[in-house]
Amino acid sequence: MLRALGRPSEALASYEKALAIDTKNPEALNNMGTALHDLGRIAEALRITSARLQHGLTTLRHCSIAECVLGSQTACGRGQELRTVLVHDSKHVPAYNNRGNAFSRLTHYEEALSSYDQALKIDPAHVDARVNRAATLARLDQYDEAIAEYQRLRVDHPEIPTLLNDLVGCCMSICLWNEVAALVPEVIAAVSGGAPLDPSMLLRLDISEEQRLIAAQNWARFNGIQPTKRDWRRDDFPTDKISDCVSIG
Repeated sequence: MLRALGRPSEALASYEKALAIDTKNPEALNNMGTALHDLGRIAEALRITSARLQHGLTTLRHCSIAECVLGSQTACGRGQELRTVLVHDSKHVPAYNNRGNAFSRLTHYEEALSSYDQALKIDPAHVDARVNRAATLARLDQYDEAIAEYQRLRVDHPEIPTLLNDLVGCCMSICLWNEVAALVPEVIAAVSGGAPLDPSMLLRLDISEEQRLIAAQNWARFNGIQPTKRDWRRDDFPTDKISDCVSIG
């Protein structure tokens, strides 16, 4: 509840109290890892989620997380076990997903992908793990797989507003302009409907400044930031980055 209210520090304190009573409480470990992630304490979040998955390995709690991430055997002696599946239970899916998020924040994308894969081996329909896996594939330049997964996700979960943005971005990254053009009607409808689309991405399209302004406002509202003129004005945007093969408007 405290985390949902935007009070992660207080939430963290409550989880620490719960763990003082029961050091292996799986729900408290999951929630504590998420709260640490929210606070930007990524290495600690990774340690907690790994401990959640391997709570029987008490030595893990005393490891240097940097050494564990790198697989060092000196401090923890079990670095490789961070990458070993010891349990296959639905209770562990959030922990694998959280661990993937932590690895991703540390730019350990291969490790992140492996964690999402472990989550999906247990629960192939887990939405967060599927979305995070698709994003990680894109970061690894595996765009074809990322695009295929975003397309499947849009069929299964049309209610997720960011999937169109991510799909269009992937198509643009490898210059699939025909695919982008096929999505143009949905882009127009999404912008008009208030869906968040990255305005810097829309700068590449022949879209009116008024539509780009609406898109920038939608994006800023979704991300809790303030839009700037650079989000919708082409004044400083390289002209060779603007595609003339797609027309919106």
